[in-house]
Amino acid sequence: MAKQLEEAADFVMTYGGWYQRTTLHLVEIFEFCAHGTSKLALEKKELSRLHRQLRLKDVVRRPGTLEFLAMETTDGITIRYFEDGLYVFEMPSTVARFAKDRILLEKYAQDIFTPAIAYIFSHGAPTPKILANIPVKHPIVLRYSTKEPGELLLSKKSVGTVYSVLSVDAVTVHKTDECIIIASKPGTPHMEELVESHIFFREFKSQLEKYLSIHRTIWEKISDIKERKQIRVKDLSQIRGVLDGYQKTVTLIGSRMQQMASYSKTRAVLAQKLDIDTSLRELFAFKFETLNDTLEYVKELWKMTIAYLQSAITNVSDIQGQGTQRGIQALQVLTTVGALNILVTLFVRKDLLIPTGYGSLYVLGILILSWSVMMTIKYIFQQKAYSLTFNDRNEDL
Repeated sequence: MAKQLEEAADFVMTYGGWYQRTTLHLVEIFEFCAHGTSKLALEKKELSRLHRQLRLKDVVRRPGTLEFLAMETTDGITIRYFEDGLYVFEMPSTVARFAKDRILLEKYAQDIFTPAIAYIFSHGAPTPKILANIPVKHPIVLRYSTKEPGELLLSKKSVGTVYSVLSVDAVTVHKTDECIIIASKPGTPHMEELVESHIFFREFKSQLEKYLSIHRTIWEKISDIKERKQIRVKDLSQIRGVLDGYQKTVTLIGSRMQQMASYSKTRAVLAQKLDIDTSLRELFAFKFETLNDTLEYVKELWKMTIAYLQSAITNVSDIQGQGTQRGIQALQVLTTVGALNILVTLFVRKDLLIPTGYGSLYVLGILILSWSVMMTIKYIFQQKAYSLTFNDRNEDL
């Protein structure tokens, strides 16, 4: 009986993600999706090519608490792109077609739509390389209507092992590593909004997990430098370049995290405004407080990361400053030697203004000697090792 129910079950499949955007970005996306144009300094041929690949037959701006673009492709994929950066791709499917339709939906989103939008925003602050290299796996949500929402009509083989179940009167949410399955009684309102909320939850959490991972990576890299205890002067430029790259990364990600709280609050307010009963409201709002608590925790870790990184940069800069001072001192010595040599020559040689072979060799010898002394001083300094001093916690506490 269960197998018959599964084979007969039709559902809507949703693939979605979230990347912080604003109303200004939505206007740019609309111009591109509706007309294939952009006011930015982008290649027109490339814009045209990317727009053709989207295969959009309808693009409409919809007002609301959050304005969004409603789009549809010639393949039957429905797209909603919200002003806060949440985007969803939907298409109807069945259990028999699930695997094939999932590939179609994901390929369109990852290989066609995402690169097109990325090109629109290719100018401006870049995505940190360490973040761009982290694989992104966006959630798949399946929703359907059934008289018994507590009974999962999809097999473990289709969606994976369920690790979480949350039920209210009319709706049950099953979660697996592969999918989120939302089953509701016929006529239950706001199921689209519920899908969008769960995609937002998972994407918000996923971004924080990435930032936590980057914090650990950068912290360990700095610790590796610290553990050397001593660093040769000739290695300072390379180390400083690495630290400057980390500083750029933490600055960009820090700015992102400062923005995230406002997006979470907006989504929470949107959930509160929906005309739904108290039990269903739990499915919309139960995680917002947890998300904000997690965000504050990661932001505090990020402050520690910034302080630790700045401490390393300051130490390296101090050593580089010492190197510059030593170089100036060496030049001062050589300048003094040269000046004394000229004075001695003035007192000893009477035919100074008459070029001679001996005089030329003498000047050449002085230049070679000066260069040799300079290179020797430079080599000795380059091999010199300095200690890095970090402000660690007091071990007596």
